[in-house]
Amino acid sequence: MNIEEFAKKAVSVSFKPHGRDWSGWDCYGLLYQGYKEVKNVELIKYDKIAYSVKDRILLQRLFAEGIEKYWKEVDDIQPLDGIMYYAAGRTCHVGLAVTDKMMLHTEHGTGTTYERIKNFRRIEGIYRYVGE
Repeated sequence: MNIEEFAKKAVSVSFKPHGRDWSGWDCYGLLYQGYKEVKNVELIKYDKIAYSVKDRILLQRLFAEGIEKYWKEVDDIQPLDGIMYYAAGRTCHVGLAVTDKMMLHTEHGTGTTYERIKNFRRIEGIYRYVGE
């Protein structure tokens, strides 16, 4: 499956806390499933946490640790890059780049949506997976 095929299929997926598959996912689950389907790479699951008020601090810490080990910050956007952005003042939310202008993201209440990256003013950084 290529990134465009993944994106078309993904927009039908509902938000599901702790979700890591096609039955539903949270923001990290979307990133996880994208890498699994498009690159055949299994990222760390982090399936015991989800985007929620009580998990925001934990998510921020885990994202920071994971970024340092497995991701590098970049200036140019390529398909499958992780787009980290702020939610409630913390870096604890991620979207998945489909092109250099469009991304997928998911939230409670909206499910998975296809959005213009420039519409997100809360972007903290763009990160590319470099492996383990």
